[in-house]
Amino acid sequence: MGIEPMPGYVLVEDQEERIAGVVIAEEEQKQSQTGKVLACGKDFDSLPMGSTHIDGFMFIKCPVKKGDVVAYKKYTGNELEHKGKKYKMIGWGDIIGIIE
Repeated sequence: MGIEPMPGYVLVEDQEERIAGVVIAEEEQKQSQTGKVLACGKDFDSLPMGSTHIDGFMFIKCPVKKGDVVAYKKYTGNELEHKGKKYKMIGWGDIIGIIE
């Protein structure tokens, strides 16, 4: 794809708003709050850089996987455009659910 999220982020493609199978014009759409996960940032640990103290150490795993459809907080993330397509980079903490 060409875009790899940093640890703590996922790359999402917004779901298009549809009514009876017709795509609504972008100007008529409200801010999307769902999208398909295209890529996940690597898992990471919470140990501060340069720290050698291990008490309170935590390994943090990405809460979603590629292909999941997720709901996220309204007006969150950073919009990106790559090769003519629009994407959104969302922080793990802004994902509020997985849609099945």
